[in-house]
Amino acid sequence: VKAAKLVGVVNVGVLGTVTAVTLFAVHKNTRLTFVGILCTALTIGMYASPLSAMSTVVKTKSVEYMPFLLSLFLFLNAGVWSAYAVLVKDIYIGVPNAVGLFLGSAQLILYVIYKNKPVSTNPSEAIEEEEEEEEEEEGGSAHPARRGIEMNSSLGNV
Repeated sequence: VKAAKLVGVVNVGVLGTVTAVTLFAVHKNTRLTFVGILCTALTIGMYASPLSAMSTVVKTKSVEYMPFLLSLFLFLNAGVWSAYAVLVKDIYIGVPNAVGLFLGSAQLILYVIYKNKPVSTNPSEAIEEEEEEEEEEEGGSAHPARRGIEMNSSLGNV
C-alpha cells in the first residue's frame, strides 16, 4: 500500500510538473518539441532499463535473471510502435521505438545464446568461478599465499 501511494504521488507529481512547465514556461511554438524530446528520452530510458540484466546474463552465462516474456513483449511493443511511427511519419515516436526494437532484438539474441546454459545460484559466484577458471588457464592462482603453498607442495614431491 505504501509503495502504491508513492508510485501514485510520483506519477501524478511528474505529470503535473511536466504539464505546468509546458503550459506556463515553454513558448507556444516550442511545446511540441519540448514534450516530444522529453517523451523520447523517457521511452529510451524505459527500453534501456534491461541493460543491467543483459550484462548479468553475459557474466553468468545464464538467462535466469532475464525473463523471456518481458523481453519478447518489449520487442513486440517497440516493433508495433516503430511501424506506427513510419506510417504517421512521427520522429518522436520512431526514434525511441527504433532504439527499443534494437535493444529488444539484442535481448532475444542473448536469450537464444544462453537459454540452455546451466543455471547458477548467485551471479557473484558465477563471476568468481569464471575468474578462477581464467586464472587456472593462465597457469596459476592469483593469490600469492596459495601459489606459495602449491609451489612448496610440488617441491616436496621431487
